[in-house]
Amino acid sequence: MVHFSALAVGSILIGTTSVRAADPTELKICLLVPTYRASGGAYDSGGHNRLGGALSAIKEINDKTDGIWDDLLPDTTIVYEWYNSGRSAATSMQMAIECVTNAFGGTKADVVLGPASSGPSMNAQLILQAYDVPQISYSATSPTLSDHAEYPTFFRTPPSDAYQGLASADVISNVFGWDSVLVISGADSYSANGAAAFEGAALNQGITVARSLQVNENPPYSSLTSAVNAISSSNTRVVFLMAQASTAGLILREAYAQGVFGGDSSYVWFLTDAVTNNMGGVYPAMTDADPCSDCGSADEAPAAMTEAECDAAMKGAVGMAQVSDFGEMSSIYSAWTTRFAAQTDTAGTDPSSGGECANGETTITGAAGSMLTNAESGSECTCSDETDSAGTLLWQLDHDGDASTADRCSGMAY
Repeated sequence: MVHFSALAVGSILIGTTSVRAADPTELKICLLVPTYRASGGAYDSGGHNRLGGALSAIKEINDKTDGIWDDLLPDTTIVYEWYNSGRSAATSMQMAIECVTNAFGGTKADVVLGPASSGPSMNAQLILQAYDVPQISYSATSPTLSDHAEYPTFFRTPPSDAYQGLASADVISNVFGWDSVLVISGADSYSANGAAAFEGAALNQGITVARSLQVNENPPYSSLTSAVNAISSSNTRVVFLMAQASTAGLILREAYAQGVFGGDSSYVWFLTDAVTNNMGGVYPAMTDADPCSDCGSADEAPAAMTEAECDAAMKGAVGMAQVSDFGEMSSIYSAWTTRFAAQTDTAGTDPSSGGECANGETTITGAAGSMLTNAESGSECTCSDETDSAGTLLWQLDHDGDASTADRCSGMAY
C-alpha cells in the first residue's frame, strides 16, 4: 500500500505549526525515500512505491484547477528535492544534513518527509531537531519514536507498532487459540522494539513466549544457522517473525533449509507488515545465489530457493497488513488509487519497440496494480527524464555507486 495521498501530505503539513516557510507562497520539501539500498545497491520496491505516491500527492496539491484538493494549500506551491536514503541509518543522516544545509540552493528545506525505516528516521531526527525542521515519516513505526522528548520534531502518518503488537497477540490468542509462541526479530529499531511490544501484549493475553531470538540486519551465516537451530529444537510450533524484508528473507531461507518453514514443516509462521507488504524485498533474499555479501561467501549461504518453492512455502503462513477499508474515507482512497494508476509511466522506454523496457530482474506488483521495473539503462532502455526541482533524475540512478556498471532505469508501469 502506498502511504501517501494528497490529503495525508496536505493535512499533516497544515497541522504542523512548526513549518515556517520563509516564502509563504512556496513550501520546500526534502523527500528522503530509498529506491536502492546503500549496501550493495539492491532494488527497494517499497521505496519506489512510496516515491511514486509522494510525487502523485505533490502534483495533485500543486494543480489548483483539477478539482482535486484545490482548497488544500491554495496559495502555496510545493517544490521538492529527492535524496535516496538507501534504507541506511548512516546515509539517512548524511542526507538529512544535506536537507538543512545545501538543499534548495542553500536555503534548506522547510520540512523533511521520510526516511522509510525507523532506525534511519531516528538518525535523521538527530540532525533535523537541531535545526528545528519538522520531519514527517510515512512508514517508520517503531514505538520508540513516540517519545516526543527524544524526537521533538518527528511526526508520522502510520500508527506505532505497539498497535501491531496488540493486534498480533489478539489474533494469535483469540482467533487461532495458540498459547505458546517463538519470537525471532531483527536487531533494527522497527524489529526489536516492535517484537518487544508484541511480547508485552502476548503476556497480557496469556501467551507463553517460549524463546525470543534476535538476528542482525546482515547476520553472519553461522549466527543465522544458530538462531534457526533454536527454533527446530523447541516444542513450540508457532513462530512470530518481525524483521525488515531482506533480513526476514534470509531467516525464512535458512528455516526452509532446516525444514522448519513450509507446508510440510508442521510450523506456522506469523509475519508482520514489513514482510507481507514487501515480498519484492523478501523473495530476492530467498532466491539469489549470493543474497548477502556482508553475511559471508555465497557458498556459506543456505541453498537458494526457487520462486515456486517460495510461493509454496508461504502458503499457510499468517501475515499482518494494513486494511484498505477506511470507513467513510474508503471512497476517497479508492478514487485516489484510480488516479494514481492513470499516471504516465516512468519505467523507461524500449527505443526499438516503443514499449516498456525489458526488466533485468523480477518485475514486482506495486501500489494500485502498477508494475515496478529495474532495467539497465542503455541502447535497449531509455529512462524516464522526470526530475525533481533541482534537476535530479528521479527514475535513473547509479544504483551501486560503480561508474563502470550501467545505471538503472527504475520506475512504475501503471
